[in-house]
Amino acid sequence: MPIAFVTCVEAGPLEEQAILFAASLRRWGGRHANARILCLEPRGPSGLRDATVAALDELQVEHRAERLNVEFESYPIANKMFAAVWAEETLAEDVVAVCDTDTFFVNEPVKLELARGAAARPVGQKKRGSTGPGDSNDPYWERMYELCGVEERPWVETTRAGTRLRAYFNSGLVAVRREERLLAQWLDDFRTLMSAEHFPADGKRNMDQLALAVTLARIWPRVEVLDAPYNYMLRRRPRMPEPDRSLGLEDLVQVHYRKWLHVPGFVDELEPPIPDGERLRWLQEHLPLRPPGAPPPRAAGSQPSS
Repeated sequence: MPIAFVTCVEAGPLEEQAILFAASLRRWGGRHANARILCLEPRGPSGLRDATVAALDELQVEHRAERLNVEFESYPIANKMFAAVWAEETLAEDVVAVCDTDTFFVNEPVKLELARGAAARPVGQKKRGSTGPGDSNDPYWERMYELCGVEERPWVETTRAGTRLRAYFNSGLVAVRREERLLAQWLDDFRTLMSAEHFPADGKRNMDQLALAVTLARIWPRVEVLDAPYNYMLRRRPRMPEPDRSLGLEDLVQVHYRKWLHVPGFVDELEPPIPDGERLRWLQEHLPLRPPGAPPPRAAGSQPSS
């Protein structure tokens, strides 16, 4: 089944991330190793280094700079949705997999071969989510559904504590059947929430994920709830339940690392340690990531507290 993998790039740290993303799929993607990879600059040309453009070209990545995100240019979280809609409207593949740039693949993503609907991984923690009536966040969620005209109220469990909450997903990997036009709906739901200024108490963070919750509720139960090998939050490894916290790269499919691969020794100091293997050695050859012009990275022991 043809899958198009879509991610964003702009000058700075995303450059090395985009190269690692593409290199990983070409190396470990199995029957999807030669899939189309589309790398978009959704706010127009940002000044990518010639070396980045050359590396993407060598990896057979389709790189485009398009002025797509004009409405929310100062809110870069919106970039991925505009890139996703462009791909949905333009490409011919059956499935569009929208991935955060700070991810990489280590095995064949067979669960993205969707016959219907969409696929995503639930959030790890409740945070802005709601456990239902009585939760202080629940009025926000109820109003969110109302604003977007959604009647379905699905549920999932968080990936860390198994807390039951209104279906809420990490947007680091969202795969959809292109024919369903869900990515355009995602952007429409985002616009609705932004226009209404319907923001959580702590501000406009994660509005893409909140809008995604509405979009996927629309097609419930045609949502594949992905398990631990997908969108594996590497920095959360020490706090994951077993067996997730002890999985090796050979057991995973897609890893989400945020900014932490720029920190020397970060992977080596994870607990429990990642078992040695071909994939770990491949990853270490690419580390640490160093964005152009970046200051010296923080020490490996300066890991996040959450």
